[in-house]
Amino acid sequence: MKTLKLFFVAFFLVSTNLYLFGQENPPENNNSEIKTLFKSDKAGAGGYGGITARYTEIGTIPGMVVGARGCFIAGHSLAIGIAANGIFSEKTYNDRLAQDSYFSGGYGGLCIEPIFLPKYPIHISVPIVMGAGGISYKTKSSNDDWGLFASNTSSVQDTKSFFIAEPGVELEINVLKFFRLAMGGYYRFTSDVRLKYANSNDLIEKASFLRGFSAGVTLKLGKF
Repeated sequence: MKTLKLFFVAFFLVSTNLYLFGQENPPENNNSEIKTLFKSDKAGAGGYGGITARYTEIGTIPGMVVGARGCFIAGHSLAIGIAANGIFSEKTYNDRLAQDSYFSGGYGGLCIEPIFLPKYPIHISVPIVMGAGGISYKTKSSNDDWGLFASNTSSVQDTKSFFIAEPGVELEINVLKFFRLAMGGYYRFTSDVRLKYANSNDLIEKASFLRGFSAGVTLKLGKF
């Protein structure tokens, strides 16, 4: 968790410095030109589709976030669309249930993504996802360490819905005119989630267990 926090702070500092650099050194060439690592491009506004994979922690358990994003881009500098993510934890042994258990769920909603200095080959974007989701706590006896795939042997202890706002900071690279690579840090702000054991009113985790950092990579394809 400490590493993720440092990662997020580092991205914030980089974004600030790049923004200030852009204000002091605006591009001198055609304003419609976007630079990539290999050549310049004068494409107009468009949109993109992206896939993401990130590491996170759910409570204190290692987990992952995988998902997709689709956005329309206005004026090269503002993307608006939708995002959908699945969130899973690693299986861990629960002494109370005497079984391996894991968290599994998903969330999604509106995505608003300001893009700073989009005409530079390396720049910053700030995606913000606002929406809702659901999370379950399950037991499972298969060899699926991450609980990614459902099976008939799964037993659900409890399922709850939640609201979410997830801001992030991405360091984005214009690899080609149709391809961008983004490395980012994100934080999930969620409503309280009170998952309980099926045979009692005892909480499985504290109500704030879904809140936390994640970090990973997003691949974006489209017209930027």
